[in-house]
Amino acid sequence: HWVLTALLSLLLLLLPPLQGVNTPHILKTRGLTKHFTISGLLESYPEARRLVDAGEMIPDQMVGDLLLEALLLDEPGLQDDLGFVVDGFPRTACQVDFLKLLYDKLLALHLEYADTSRAIAFPRPSFKVVVLYVDEETSIRRQLQRARVANLHNRRVLDAGAGHFFEERSTDTDIDKCRKRYAIFKTHYAAT
Repeated sequence: HWVLTALLSLLLLLLPPLQGVNTPHILKTRGLTKHFTISGLLESYPEARRLVDAGEMIPDQMVGDLLLEALLLDEPGLQDDLGFVVDGFPRTACQVDFLKLLYDKLLALHLEYADTSRAIAFPRPSFKVVVLYVDEETSIRRQLQRARVANLHNRRVLDAGAGHFFEERSTDTDIDKCRKRYAIFKTHYAAT
């Protein structure tokens, strides 16, 4: 049970592709300091990268495993006493069920330890899900713009010989893949 003790609250952002959320503003207004994106967690998995490049959805089991790993790891700078903002979760009905089970387990631990000396380690969980919507054309326009910005930035880094590259997603450069990503999002969003 000790690995669940640092999780007080989750603010989950369910967004269409490239919604353009101002995460620092959300963190500040909610008094949170930690956040991560599901897409960021997926970058280290070659199979996930292949699926993302094809514009496909990542299997729910892979997403759930990555989320739990990120929440439960005690990496410096990731966990604090306040909670997390998670961008890109839940996106499917299965992920909603996963979230409900996680909440139920955390609540059960809170109740189990409520009247003990360890009560402070098991706070009442607080999950908030924010759903933001943009229309398909806006989403596609933003994806294509992200590709142009990343490409321009990366050319400057190459010319200068210094700096960090931005990720260039194949799904951002192909309008058909942009439309496919949006369609998949809408299909799964309707299920959640």
